[in-house]
Amino acid sequence: MFGVALQTLDLTEHTRLMGQVAPTLKALCAEVERIREGDLAQPVRDIA
Repeated sequence: MFGVALQTLDLTEHTRLMGQVAPTLKALCAEVERIREGDLAQPVRDIA
């Protein structure tokens, strides 16, 4: 019975962490898309 309670707590913690990670993951995906589209090329040229 105690193992079930620990599994429930683990699931709750995993769900909480996924809620924190999801916005960051979405932001990173959007950044990857911008880079793939060449959005980063202009600033790199300006730096060089």
